[in-house]
Amino acid sequence: MLPVDKTNQSAHYASPDQLRIGLYVFVDLPWFRHPFTLNSFRISSEEQIRELRALKEDRFRYDPQRSETPSGDASPAGIVESREPRVGDRVAG
Repeated sequence: MLPVDKTNQSAHYASPDQLRIGLYVFVDLPWFRHPFTLNSFRISSEEQIRELRALKEDRFRYDPQRSETPSGDASPAGIVESREPRVGDRVAG
Protein backbone atom coordinates (compact mmCIF):
# COMPACT_ATOMS: atom_id res chain seq x y z
CA MET A 1 0.00 0.00 0.00
CA LEU A 2 1.33 3.46 -0.91
CA PRO A 3 1.75 6.12 1.79
CA VAL A 4 -0.82 8.90 1.77
CA ASP A 5 0.55 12.38 1.06
CA LYS A 6 -1.40 14.84 3.23
CA THR A 7 0.71 17.92 2.46
CA ASN A 8 -1.78 19.75 0.25
CA GLN A 9 -4.85 17.57 -0.15
CA SER A 10 -7.19 20.24 1.15
CA ALA A 11 -5.34 23.41 2.08
CA HIS A 12 -7.31 26.00 4.02
CA TYR A 13 -6.49 29.69 3.93
CA ALA A 14 -7.24 32.71 6.11
CA SER A 15 -6.70 36.35 5.28
CA PRO A 16 -4.59 38.40 7.72
CA ASP A 17 -7.70 39.99 9.26
CA GLN A 18 -9.13 36.51 9.95
CA LEU A 19 -6.18 35.37 12.09
CA ARG A 20 -7.20 34.40 15.63
CA ILE A 21 -5.52 33.03 18.74
CA GLY A 22 -5.65 29.24 18.58
CA LEU A 23 -5.37 29.04 14.79
CA TYR A 24 -2.57 26.69 13.67
CA VAL A 25 -0.87 28.52 10.79
CA PHE A 26 1.89 27.83 8.30
CA VAL A 27 4.19 30.68 7.33
CA ASP A 28 5.05 29.74 3.76
CA LEU A 29 8.15 31.92 3.62
CA PRO A 30 11.87 31.15 4.03
CA TRP A 31 12.97 31.17 7.68
CA PHE A 32 14.96 34.38 7.23
CA ARG A 33 11.90 36.33 6.01
CA HIS A 34 9.88 36.06 9.23
CA PRO A 35 10.56 36.48 12.97
CA PHE A 36 9.20 33.10 14.10
CA THR A 37 11.26 30.15 15.31
CA LEU A 38 9.16 27.68 13.32
CA ASN A 39 7.30 27.92 10.02
CA SER A 40 4.15 26.39 11.55
CA PHE A 41 2.63 26.97 14.97
CA ARG A 42 -0.57 27.67 16.89
CA ILE A 43 -1.11 31.41 17.36
CA SER A 44 -0.93 32.13 21.08
CA SER A 45 -0.90 35.93 21.34
CA GLU A 46 -2.05 39.18 19.79
CA GLU A 47 1.64 40.02 19.27
CA GLN A 48 2.01 37.01 16.95
CA ILE A 49 -1.05 38.16 15.01
CA ARG A 50 0.51 41.63 14.62
CA GLU A 51 3.79 40.07 13.44
CA LEU A 52 1.98 37.84 10.95
CA ARG A 53 0.04 40.80 9.56
CA ALA A 54 3.28 42.80 9.28
CA LEU A 55 4.55 40.20 6.81
CA LYS A 56 2.06 41.68 4.29
CA GLU A 57 1.01 38.26 2.98
CA ASP A 58 -2.38 38.02 1.21
CA ARG A 59 -3.32 34.86 3.10
CA PHE A 60 -2.02 32.21 5.46
CA ARG A 61 -2.48 28.48 5.19
CA TYR A 62 -3.92 26.91 8.34
CA ASP A 63 -4.82 23.47 9.68
CA PRO A 64 -8.31 23.24 11.21
CA GLN A 65 -7.50 19.90 12.85
CA ARG A 66 -4.59 21.36 14.83
CA SER A 67 -6.36 24.64 15.61
CA GLU A 68 -7.96 25.37 18.95
CA THR A 69 -10.31 28.31 19.05
CA PRO A 70 -12.19 29.72 22.06
CA SER A 71 -15.47 28.40 20.65
CA GLY A 72 -13.97 24.93 20.16
CA ASP A 73 -14.74 25.12 16.44
CA ALA A 74 -11.96 23.98 14.11
CA SER A 75 -12.46 26.98 11.84
CA PRO A 76 -12.94 30.33 13.61
CA ALA A 77 -15.93 32.47 12.76
CA GLY A 78 -15.39 34.61 9.72
CA ILE A 79 -12.90 32.33 8.00
CA VAL A 80 -14.00 31.34 4.56
CA GLU A 81 -12.98 27.78 3.84
CA SER A 82 -10.97 27.96 0.66
CA ARG A 83 -8.37 25.87 -1.01
CA GLU A 84 -6.31 25.76 -4.12
CA PRO A 85 -8.08 24.14 -7.07
CA ARG A 86 -7.10 20.52 -7.66
CA VAL A 87 -7.18 18.30 -10.70
CA GLY A 88 -10.74 17.08 -11.11
CA ASP A 89 -12.39 20.12 -9.51
CA ARG A 90 -15.32 21.48 -11.51
CA VAL A 91 -14.78 24.83 -13.12
CA ALA A 92 -17.64 27.33 -13.01
CA GLY A 93 -18.81 28.48 -16.37
